[in-house]
Amino acid sequence: MKEAGEIKDAIPDDAAFLGVLLLGGGIKPVDGMLPAIVAAQK
Repeated sequence: MKEAGEIKDAIPDDAAFLGVLLLGGGIKPVDGMLPAIVAAQK
């Protein structure tokens, strides 16, 4: 999305994006985000 110009701001190196990327380029939220966030911090 950054390369496509949809994200204009700088993205920190330690950033994580969690979701389902749709074929049309959209992002769909997913269930169970809190455990995924905790696991990503480790």
